[in-house]
Amino acid sequence: MKISEIFNLNVSQYELDFIDIDPDKDTRLFVDPGFIRNRKDALSIESLESIESFFSFFLNLLKSNDKEARVLFNYLHEPNETCLGLSKGKPRGNAIGNKDSDKLFKAIKQNPTVVNSNIDRIEDLLLFVDGIGPDKISDMTTNIIRKNLWEYTKKQCQLWDIPLKNNIETNYCWDNVDKKWIKYKGDSLVIDKKRILLVPKNFVSICKNYTPNGLYNEFILTFLQDDNIKKKSPLVQHRKDKTPFVTKISLKRNGSKYSKDFISQFVIKYPDVFYKFKQWADNNAAKSNWGIIDEASIASNDIMNVISSIKNRLIECLSSDDCDDLYRKVVLGALELLFYPDIVHPEFNRNIVKRNEPSTIFDNVATEGFFYNLVHKYKIIRKVECISFPKKTNKKEIDRLFDEISVDNKVPVLLVFKGIDDVEPVLTRCKDTFIKTGSIVFPLTTDDLSVMLDNIVDEKSSPYDKFFVARLNKIVSYK
Repeated sequence: MKISEIFNLNVSQYELDFIDIDPDKDTRLFVDPGFIRNRKDALSIESLESIESFFSFFLNLLKSNDKEARVLFNYLHEPNETCLGLSKGKPRGNAIGNKDSDKLFKAIKQNPTVVNSNIDRIEDLLLFVDGIGPDKISDMTTNIIRKNLWEYTKKQCQLWDIPLKNNIETNYCWDNVDKKWIKYKGDSLVIDKKRILLVPKNFVSICKNYTPNGLYNEFILTFLQDDNIKKKSPLVQHRKDKTPFVTKISLKRNGSKYSKDFISQFVIKYPDVFYKFKQWADNNAAKSNWGIIDEASIASNDIMNVISSIKNRLIECLSSDDCDDLYRKVVLGALELLFYPDIVHPEFNRNIVKRNEPSTIFDNVATEGFFYNLVHKYKIIRKVECISFPKKTNKKEIDRLFDEISVDNKVPVLLVFKGIDDVEPVLTRCKDTFIKTGSIVFPLTTDDLSVMLDNIVDEKSSPYDKFFVARLNKIVSYK
């Protein structure tokens, strides 16, 4: 069973920020350091610091003290906590184990791109070193960012009321400051006596971009085609219109056959080609990730069924006075579906009102559209705060709410009302708040959520964008 089923969350993968793993088998996805590198949320930035701290320290040790480097390398072994990768049956990890550890360490140390300092990313090892594929890069990365994932797991469990066990020791985590592997103790997610780490959706990929085949076929061979044409080599042929061309097959047959050793030697000779490949991969990583769920076939529910389920649960809450926690979670799932990948990593925040409504804060990592423009036009920080109000709210309560609310004018706030007599007084108060403090507060109703969810059904690429633009225009110029 998946995490959502074990803990009766009654949500789909689309409504969760983390990968909804089955602890009894591996999900064929990989923690991708290239994706982490190109994300701008706080967790990605902190995780990248850990990755770069370890890898730069490791590369330096390889050249100055290979015995210490070997000791450091020993800790990159078979993490099973994420249940991601290629294993069949129960997760057992496929990273660097005792049998191939010496062989891989030697291959890394002796690889010409390492010797000549052509690499600076841990994922570069995937391109040049035999025996290292996306599964090993994923597991190496998991070891390094284990503490980051541990902290993330605790926050997600708190958000979804998933019970944690106290005083559990972690596996080894990389310490950026002291440059060593250490363990921590604290609250942890444990299922059937097994420690579990949850992984954000925007950390994983199916590894299509940063691959040796991609570098070889699309960049190296393309470069060699142009180079042979410039040099008028014997491999050049001509079309009927006398246009010169060189086939990739002819290059492969004449000294440019695929191998990681060939790729390594080529990159040393032509580093600019490698640089262009990394730029291309970074651009693709920055744009991609939405759709990963479908491609990996881990979303067992059709998205239309998910939308229908969310709307039905919202209707159920409208007809009940005793569904506070359910309403909060349905709203959380709806916002995840609507906003991802622009808004990510929800977690509990301080209460900003005295009524004890739980506050959830998200990272805003939008690279275009409404939330991106909101940051740049109004100079706010890259966060979005959301407060759900599961009780019917009238004008008197709204007045009291705005009197009590303590708005951080650097963070836009979404106020989601289950029931409200009239949204116009709320818009008026939002307008007043903006004029007085520069703070941006958006009122949303259950009907508003349904409208935006219907936009997904209508195949609109950004289901919330036009709605929020119109709502913002009413707040900043409401009459």
